[in-house]
Amino acid sequence: ITRGGKYLGGGLPSGSMPSGLGGGIRCDTSSPVISNNEIVYNSLGDWATPPLVPGQGGGIGLLGSHPLILGNTISENETLHFSGEGGGIYCELSMADIFYNTIYRNHSNYGSAVRCTFSRPMLYNNWIEQNQHYYVPPVYFGPGESAVSLPACFDFELDYNYFVSNTGETGGAINVTGADRGTISNNLFVNNRAYQADLGTGGDGGAIWV
Repeated sequence: ITRGGKYLGGGLPSGSMPSGLGGGIRCDTSSPVISNNEIVYNSLGDWATPPLVPGQGGGIGLLGSHPLILGNTISENETLHFSGEGGGIYCELSMADIFYNTIYRNHSNYGSAVRCTFSRPMLYNNWIEQNQHYYVPPVYFGPGESAVSLPACFDFELDYNYFVSNTGETGGAINVTGADRGTISNNLFVNNRAYQADLGTGGDGGAIWV
Protein backbone atom coordinates (compact mmCIF):
# COMPACT_ATOMS: atom_id res chain seq x y z
CA ILE A 1 0.00 0.00 0.00
CA THR A 2 2.02 2.91 -1.28
CA ARG A 3 2.15 6.31 -2.96
CA GLY A 4 -0.99 7.75 -1.43
CA GLY A 5 0.06 11.32 -2.13
CA LYS A 6 3.49 12.33 -3.39
CA TYR A 7 6.20 11.20 -0.99
CA LEU A 8 8.89 13.89 -0.62
CA GLY A 9 11.25 12.45 2.01
CA GLY A 10 11.99 15.90 3.41
CA GLY A 11 12.14 17.62 0.05
CA LEU A 12 10.26 20.80 -0.80
CA PRO A 13 6.88 20.54 -2.54
CA SER A 14 6.56 22.10 -5.97
CA GLY A 15 2.79 22.59 -5.67
CA SER A 16 -0.17 21.92 -3.42
CA MET A 17 -0.16 18.39 -1.99
CA PRO A 18 -3.24 16.29 -1.10
CA SER A 19 -4.23 16.26 2.57
CA GLY A 20 -6.96 14.72 4.74
CA LEU A 21 -7.13 11.54 6.83
CA GLY A 22 -5.16 8.39 5.99
CA GLY A 23 -2.56 8.56 3.25
CA GLY A 24 -2.47 4.78 2.76
CA ILE A 25 -5.59 3.55 4.58
CA ARG A 26 -8.59 5.43 6.01
CA CYS A 27 -10.99 3.82 8.51
CA ASP A 28 -14.16 5.76 9.33
CA THR A 29 -16.51 4.11 11.89
CA SER A 30 -15.28 0.64 10.94
CA SER A 31 -13.55 -2.34 12.55
CA PRO A 32 -11.28 -4.04 10.01
CA VAL A 33 -8.33 -6.34 10.50
CA ILE A 34 -5.32 -4.72 8.79
CA SER A 35 -2.74 -7.48 8.70
CA ASN A 36 0.59 -8.36 7.01
CA ASN A 37 0.79 -5.34 4.72
CA GLU A 38 3.63 -3.06 3.73
CA ILE A 39 2.35 0.50 4.17
CA VAL A 40 5.14 2.67 2.83
CA TYR A 41 5.89 6.00 1.10
CA ASN A 42 2.52 7.66 1.70
CA SER A 43 2.30 11.42 2.22
CA LEU A 44 -0.25 14.02 3.30
CA GLY A 45 -0.17 17.82 3.16
CA ASP A 46 2.61 20.37 2.82
CA TRP A 47 3.75 23.55 4.53
CA ALA A 48 1.01 25.59 2.79
CA THR A 49 -1.89 23.20 3.48
CA PRO A 50 -4.93 24.98 5.04
CA PRO A 51 -4.69 24.54 8.83
CA LEU A 52 -8.13 22.91 9.13
CA VAL A 53 -6.95 19.93 7.04
CA PRO A 54 -3.27 19.54 8.02
CA GLY A 55 -2.97 15.82 7.27
CA GLN A 56 -3.58 13.06 9.81
CA GLY A 57 -2.20 9.54 9.50
CA GLY A 58 0.38 9.35 6.74
CA GLY A 59 0.11 5.56 6.71
CA ILE A 60 -3.23 4.85 8.44
CA GLY A 61 -5.93 7.26 9.61
CA LEU A 62 -8.67 6.15 12.04
CA LEU A 63 -11.83 8.01 12.99
CA GLY A 64 -14.40 6.43 15.31
CA SER A 65 -13.01 2.97 14.55
CA HIS A 66 -11.88 -0.21 16.33
CA PRO A 67 -9.38 -1.95 14.06
CA LEU A 68 -6.81 -4.65 14.70
CA ILE A 69 -3.54 -3.49 13.10
CA LEU A 70 -1.39 -6.62 13.12
CA GLY A 71 2.00 -7.58 11.73
CA ASN A 72 2.41 -4.73 9.24
CA THR A 73 5.47 -2.82 8.12
CA ILE A 74 4.61 0.87 8.40
CA SER A 75 7.56 2.83 7.11
CA GLU A 76 8.55 6.10 5.39
CA ASN A 77 5.13 7.74 5.70
CA GLU A 78 4.80 11.47 6.37
CA THR A 79 2.48 14.35 7.22
CA LEU A 80 4.19 17.56 6.23
CA HIS A 81 2.14 20.49 7.58
CA PHE A 82 3.43 21.96 10.85
CA SER A 83 0.14 20.83 12.46
CA GLY A 84 0.22 17.39 10.83
CA GLU A 85 -0.35 14.39 13.11
CA GLY A 86 0.60 10.73 13.05
CA GLY A 87 3.26 9.98 10.47
CA GLY A 88 2.60 6.24 10.68
CA ILE A 89 -0.83 5.98 12.37
CA TYR A 90 -3.39 8.54 13.53
CA CYS A 91 -6.34 7.66 15.82
CA GLU A 92 -9.22 9.89 16.85
CA LEU A 93 -12.19 8.73 18.92
CA SER A 94 -11.00 5.18 18.27
CA MET A 95 -10.04 1.96 20.03
CA ALA A 96 -6.94 0.86 18.14
CA ASP A 97 -5.25 -2.49 18.79
CA ILE A 98 -1.75 -2.15 17.33
CA PHE A 99 0.14 -5.44 17.68
CA TYR A 100 3.41 -6.87 16.29
CA ASN A 101 4.09 -4.13 13.72
CA THR A 102 7.35 -2.60 12.56
CA ILE A 103 6.88 1.18 12.62
CA TYR A 104 10.05 2.64 11.17
CA ARG A 105 11.24 6.04 9.90
CA ASN A 106 7.92 7.87 9.72
CA HIS A 107 7.71 11.64 9.92
CA SER A 108 5.26 14.08 11.48
CA ASN A 109 5.43 17.07 13.79
CA TYR A 110 3.01 15.48 16.27
CA GLY A 111 3.52 11.75 16.79
CA SER A 112 5.96 10.77 14.08
CA ALA A 113 5.09 7.06 14.58
CA VAL A 114 1.65 7.09 16.26
CA ARG A 115 -0.64 9.92 17.36
CA CYS A 116 -3.91 9.21 19.19
CA THR A 117 -6.37 11.73 20.61
CA PHE A 118 -9.49 10.98 22.66
CA SER A 119 -8.86 7.29 22.05
CA ARG A 120 -8.04 4.02 23.80
CA PRO A 121 -4.94 2.67 22.05
CA MET A 122 -3.22 -0.61 22.85
CA LEU A 123 0.31 -1.05 21.53
CA TYR A 124 1.80 -4.50 22.09
CA ASN A 125 5.12 -5.94 20.92
CA ASN A 126 5.79 -3.40 18.16
CA TRP A 127 9.22 -2.41 16.88
CA ILE A 128 9.24 1.42 16.77
CA GLU A 129 12.48 2.85 15.39
CA GLN A 130 13.96 6.08 14.00
CA ASN A 131 10.74 8.06 13.86
CA GLN A 132 11.06 11.86 13.91
CA HIS A 133 10.04 14.88 11.86
CA TYR A 134 12.32 16.53 9.31
CA TYR A 135 14.47 19.53 10.15
CA VAL A 136 14.81 21.48 6.91
CA PRO A 137 14.37 25.22 7.65
CA PRO A 138 12.49 27.31 6.71
CA VAL A 139 9.90 24.63 5.87
CA TYR A 140 10.25 21.81 8.42
CA PHE A 141 11.26 22.45 12.01
CA GLY A 142 11.37 18.95 13.51
CA PRO A 143 11.82 16.77 15.40
CA GLY A 144 8.45 17.82 16.87
CA GLU A 145 6.64 15.80 19.53
CA SER A 146 7.39 12.20 20.53
CA ALA A 147 7.33 9.15 18.29
CA VAL A 148 4.20 7.94 20.14
CA SER A 149 1.98 10.80 21.30
CA LEU A 150 -1.25 10.11 23.24
CA PRO A 151 -2.84 13.38 24.41
CA ALA A 152 -6.27 13.10 26.05
CA CYS A 153 -6.30 9.31 25.72
CA PHE A 154 -7.70 6.95 28.34
CA ASP A 155 -6.98 3.40 29.54
CA PHE A 156 -4.08 3.17 27.09
CA GLU A 157 -1.67 0.23 27.24
CA LEU A 158 1.91 0.26 25.95
CA ASP A 159 3.40 -3.15 26.66
CA TYR A 160 6.43 -5.13 25.43
CA ASN A 161 7.34 -2.65 22.69
CA TYR A 162 10.84 -1.84 21.46
CA PHE A 163 11.60 1.88 21.14
CA VAL A 164 14.89 2.44 19.34
CA SER A 165 16.52 5.73 18.23
CA ASN A 166 13.41 7.89 18.12
CA THR A 167 13.64 11.67 18.57
CA GLY A 168 11.15 14.26 19.83
CA GLU A 169 11.28 17.65 21.53
CA THR A 170 9.43 16.37 24.62
CA GLY A 171 9.77 12.66 25.22
CA GLY A 172 11.89 11.03 22.56
CA ALA A 173 9.81 7.84 22.46
CA ILE A 174 6.52 8.51 24.31
CA ASN A 175 4.45 11.55 25.31
CA VAL A 176 1.31 10.95 27.37
CA THR A 177 0.71 14.49 28.62
CA GLY A 178 -2.96 14.97 29.42
CA ALA A 179 -3.82 11.28 29.15
CA ASP A 180 -6.17 9.77 31.73
CA ARG A 181 -5.18 6.36 33.11
CA GLY A 182 -2.94 3.92 31.36
CA THR A 183 0.07 1.62 31.66
CA ILE A 184 3.57 1.68 30.20
CA SER A 185 5.16 -1.64 31.13
CA ASN A 186 7.87 -4.07 30.04
CA ASN A 187 9.07 -1.94 27.11
CA LEU A 188 12.68 -1.61 25.98
CA PHE A 189 14.08 1.89 25.30
CA VAL A 190 17.39 2.24 23.44
CA ASN A 191 19.03 5.48 22.20
CA ASN A 192 15.89 7.62 22.21
CA ARG A 193 16.43 11.33 22.80
CA ALA A 194 14.65 14.61 23.42
CA TYR A 195 16.16 17.30 21.22
CA GLN A 196 15.18 20.78 20.07
CA ALA A 197 16.79 21.09 16.66
CA ASP A 198 16.01 24.79 16.15
CA LEU A 199 17.84 25.65 19.39
CA GLY A 200 20.45 22.91 19.17
CA THR A 201 19.70 21.86 22.76
CA GLY A 202 18.29 18.87 24.56
CA GLY A 203 14.61 18.63 25.45
CA ASP A 204 12.74 17.01 28.33
CA GLY A 205 12.20 13.29 28.78
CA GLY A 206 14.70 11.39 26.66
CA ALA A 207 12.44 8.34 26.59
CA ILE A 208 9.10 9.33 28.22
CA TRP A 209 7.30 12.59 28.94
CA VAL A 210 4.34 12.36 31.32
